[in-house]
Formats: sequence, C-alpha cells, structure tokens
Amino acid sequence: MTLRSVSSVLFALTASASAAIAVAASTAPFDGKTNLTCTVQQLFECDSYAGCRAVGEDVAYPIRHLDVDVGKKMVAIEHIQTDLTSSIASSAVVQDKLVLQGTDSGIKGEPGGGGWTMSVNQTYGTMILTTTGNDVAFVGMGACIAKR
Repeated sequence: MTLRSVSSVLFALTASASAAIAVAASTAPFDGKTNLTCTVQQLFECDSYAGCRAVGEDVAYPIRHLDVDVGKKMVAIEHIQTDLTSSIASSAVVQDKLVLQGTDSGIKGEPGGGGWTMSVNQTYGTMILTTTGNDVAFVGMGACIAKR
C-alpha cells in the first residue's frame, strides 16, 4: 500500500475526529468549540488475508498529526497539501466519548476512500480512529490536545 493510499485512509479517519469534537460535551477542551491537534501514536493495517500488522514509522510519520477545525467541521493532515481535507458527516456523544463518523472519496485520480469513525475520550483526550477501504482497514490510536 502506498503512502498516498494510507494518507487517504487516515485522512478519512481524521475527518471523523473533527465531527466528534464538534459535538463534544461542555467540558473543555473537548467541548466542540476548541480546535484540536490529534496525534496518531500507533497505526495498524488489517486485511482478511494477513490479519493486522503495525505500520512502520516511515509510512505513518507524514500523516501522524491531524488538524481538527471544529468550526468548519474539517480535518486536515498537518503539513501536507491543503486540499487534503475531510468533512465530518455525523457526531454524537456516547458514554463520555465524542464519536465522529463520515465517508471520504480519497485523493482525486487514485483509488481509495471509504468510511471512518473517530472516538475521543472527553476526560483524557485519548482517541481511536478506524477507517475502511477496499479490502483493508486501518486502526489508529493516539490522543488529542487543544490547539492554541
């Protein structure tokens, strides 16, 4: 899988994170009013043939930090092309977690895209990102902080 494919899949996950943040409960900074920077600390690629395996830092590092713009309901990969954004389609608070979901068509001219979900713990800011594509899923684990 290429860096662009992984970027596309993770980007979709990021989009879900911003939606969840937008609906967060009233406890700052995860109240839906504060923009966030989310960091993917561990990334796994899963398929039905080989199971799940860790994605190396050489592939994961460029897409490690996500900018979550709560007001615009957009997520972008930090320090990557500005046209790589994804919008948040739905959000809800479920048992003290901000849950964001959406779909993303991926990068123009390349196969990819899929659905994503992001869950952010409203107390600690820990997050889980999942995204699905053609015969592949990605699971990212990390945390979010308020952007200043």
